[in-house]
Amino acid sequence: MSRHLLIFLALWLSACATQPPAPLYHQMDKRDVALANQALAEALQTRPKGQSLTWFNSANRHTGSVTPLRTFRHPNGLWCRDYREQLYIGQTSQQWQDTACRSREGRWLPLRS
Repeated sequence: MSRHLLIFLALWLSACATQPPAPLYHQMDKRDVALANQALAEALQTRPKGQSLTWFNSANRHTGSVTPLRTFRHPNGLWCRDYREQLYIGQTSQQWQDTACRSREGRWLPLRS
């Protein structure tokens, strides 16, 4: 009986350990998203490699930054930039990297969403 209990506990604990935390951006409200998108477009258009642009939502004190990393020409002819985003909500932060390309209309569109 105790052997089955140990196996159950081991499986249960391993399941808990393998659950990744929910992405922090799921806690962003509409204003956060608007500010982050505005900062992303401005940073990709105007900031040199390595120079961050921050945004801040005074209503909920959420903040974030966008840092362009690399500029290159995609085989399709569009200009693209790798960038890093950092998000801070309360005492928690997460960062991720992505790539966006500037459309022929001048909008920066992330390759992944």
